[in-house]
Amino acid sequence: MQILIAMVLGYYVLEIGRHAYKQYTKWDSEDNALPLGYRLMLWLLIAATCIFWPVMYVRGKMCHGNM
Repeated sequence: MQILIAMVLGYYVLEIGRHAYKQYTKWDSEDNALPLGYRLMLWLLIAATCIFWPVMYVRGKMCHGNM
């Protein structure tokens, strides 16, 4: 059981990293020109989507029957 939990958590961490990389590569010079408060808000939004993206993706697949 511990191995299964470790595998699921490892996959979750890898998905978070993949999603974070995908979002950060979309960051352009216009985003860097924003005031500090707005850039911080964008970082927090990206961090929130990184944490919850795998959960929303799996839930969406399960709800639509595509899994």
